[in-house]
Order: sequence, then C-alpha cells, then structure tokens
Amino acid sequence: MSGLPELIMNRAFMEDFSEAPAPCFGMGLVEANGAQTGFLAMRPATPIPGEILGLGFAFGHRMLDLRGAQLCQFVFNIYGFQAYSALVNPASPMVRTVLEVMLTRRDYFFFVLNPDGGASAFRSDLGVENIAGLRDNLAGMYAASTSPARYEEAAGLFAQAPDPASTVLTWVCRDNPNYLDLDTDPMVLPPSAR
Repeated sequence: MSGLPELIMNRAFMEDFSEAPAPCFGMGLVEANGAQTGFLAMRPATPIPGEILGLGFAFGHRMLDLRGAQLCQFVFNIYGFQAYSALVNPASPMVRTVLEVMLTRRDYFFFVLNPDGGASAFRSDLGVENIAGLRDNLAGMYAASTSPARYEEAAGLFAQAPDPASTVLTWVCRDNPNYLDLDTDPMVLPPSAR
C-alpha cells in the first residue's frame, strides 16, 4: 500500500477543528499532487485503535427529511468498532462546494483525528464516478432550502434517536468560507509512508 502525498490544508480550519468539542465532524478542501479535492473528517471522543482503523470503514450517505428540513446524513461504520453519523445542511454553500469538488475530481480523503493525538488518513479509490451514491442525490441537495435554524432543530431531533444507531458527530467549522481557501494560510503536511 502506498503512502500519502504532501497535503495542503487550511490552517485556520485545522486549528479550529482540533479545538472543537468532540465528537465532531467537518468537511473542507485539501490539495494533493497539485490538485484540490474534498475531505471529510471526524474527531471521536474516544480513541479508535490503529489496528481497528487498519481494518477500514464503510462510508454511506442519504438524504433525510425531518419535519420538512432536508438534511444529508453521512455514516462512517468503522469495522470492528462502531458507527458514526454526521448531519450536514445540503443548502450550505460550503457543503455544496466540497461535494462538487469531490464529484468532479472523483476523489476524496477521510481523516480521523483521535483525542490521543493520533491521526489516520484514507483516500478514496480514484476515478469512482458516483462516490457512495453522492452523484445520485446531487439534485436533491441542490433543491434543499433548509435554513440554519431548521437545520439546528432537525439535527437536535435526530441526535435523540439516531438511525442507524450510531454516535452522532456535531458538524463544526461550517460557517467560514475562508476555510476553503488553501492559498492564504496553508498548512503543509509532509508525505508519509503507510
């Protein structure tokens, strides 16, 4: 298995994400091999052992309608450990930008930042046309008009009884469009071997 190339991320996003209360979820842009793509990231409250992360994970998503609020649910099932869910507002310009880049590039990264300081990175299979079915739901995401207040209300309802049963990750670092700027304040992560 090959290692990771040099990665460039937004420093402010990474600092704010690292300081947000866990468990949490964020999404943004990353540059690898001179091209930008999207990333999804989670910070669990309890460390996920490296040997468990080495088994991989399943990624899925679906569109939800909770009392008239359209939401996009991401589910990360860490094999041999547990499932995590994150809800995002598909009406958010940041969500739309990240998903468009992921689908255009047919590529994305998934990062796990453990509370013990460990980090793991996964990269999708390059060239996958319909990443986890996201392209199939793109029209529904573009049609969504959920307000921030309706998102908060619906996310609160979902957290009371998540489906599927999972740890709910709070969506953080979602309101600052500067987080998508990789040129102004970049954080360069050196290449790594696996």
